[in-house]
Amino acid sequence: MLPAQNIKLPSDLASALEGGNAKEISKRFNSSVELILNHNQDVYGKSQAEQILKSFFDTNGPSFKYKDLHSNGKEESHCNFIGSLYTSKGTYRVYIYIKNDQIYQMRMDND
Repeated sequence: MLPAQNIKLPSDLASALEGGNAKEISKRFNSSVELILNHNQDVYGKSQAEQILKSFFDTNGPSFKYKDLHSNGKEESHCNFIGSLYTSKGTYRVYIYIKNDQIYQMRMDND
C-alpha cells in the first residue's frame, strides 16, 4: 500500500466550501454525482446536486470553516479528501472523492 501523498484540496474548492457556495462547488461536479448529506444518499445530475447542496448550506447557516485533515490517493488525479466543516448548526465530517479534477462523490455527516 502506498503512503498518502500530501495533496491539498484545490484552493477554489476549499474557498467555496468555506463560503457555502454551492454554485462554485458544482462547477467541479461530474455530470452525475453521489451526494450524501446526513445519511441521505442518492446519485444526482449536476444541477440537482447543486440545488440540494445550496439548501444544505442555507439550512446550516453562513458560518463555515473547512479544515483539510488529509487526502489519500495514488496520484493527484484520483484522491479522497477528508476534512471538517464547521457550521453555525454543528460540525460535519466531509469526504470528497475527486477523479480527473471532477467530484464524483461528496459526503457530509454530522459529527
